[in-house]
Amino acid sequence: MAKHKEPEELTLIQEDAELSRLGDWLPKKSNLKRNFRDFKLSACLSLIELAISAVFIGFLYRTVIVNNRSNLLFYGLSALKYLLEIFIVIVIVFKIEKRHLGSIGLRNFKKENLLFGREIFWTTFFGALAIIGIVLIFLLRPPKTLELGKLFLQGFYLLLCVALGEEVVWRGYFFSRFCRSTGKFVATFLLLLLMILWHLPYHLYVSSHSGIPIFSLILFNSVSGTFLMVFLVFLSAKLIGRWNIYFAVSLHWFLDFKAFLSS
Repeated sequence: MAKHKEPEELTLIQEDAELSRLGDWLPKKSNLKRNFRDFKLSACLSLIELAISAVFIGFLYRTVIVNNRSNLLFYGLSALKYLLEIFIVIVIVFKIEKRHLGSIGLRNFKKENLLFGREIFWTTFFGALAIIGIVLIFLLRPPKTLELGKLFLQGFYLLLCVALGEEVVWRGYFFSRFCRSTGKFVATFLLLLLMILWHLPYHLYVSSHSGIPIFSLILFNSVSGTFLMVFLVFLSAKLIGRWNIYFAVSLHWFLDFKAFLSS
């Protein structure tokens, strides 16, 4: 006999199914009250994240860059921040929302899952493309000083901290919650605004030291990067049948590592 499910459990299952396809392009009028509640929570958390990141970047600039401290201190503090953000998002998902990691695009690869084959194939495909791209760039334009240990650590840091950290927090959590509360169309432009603000301190620093116009940095990093990552999230849903962040993590890692090799 089928196990009876409580109304709250049924609602959670329905909402998880909705999150699995990232909701509709426009929000449903029947869910306006719930949508507004979810939007307030996501908006408040995103503003807190912006404030913490701005303070943290200012601290790094004063203590590490200005005082010419060790790069190890910079990478250590930066990695700690990213890992802490991932941990906080996971705690919110499990303890407050009482959901699973699939709701932030971290899909588990279970053989009994009907989508197992497609998920493994396409995730491996995009991961392999990123690795091949980095190898080709390395062979065509090798760094002046070849330090394999440093390259390995940099690649490890960019993958597990920067790429995974940003995708879990921004695409995995905030974007998926905005999609459910405001619809995918509005959520995309909300994410774009947040990405511009989040990267603004970094862009100001780079612009002041390199002479590159800040508008160009915003256009080619925040704007194009946001639309590209969102496209990959939607593409994963199209190819697999449910969205994940692995495609976006792969490309994010490739772009950051490419920038490092070109510097």
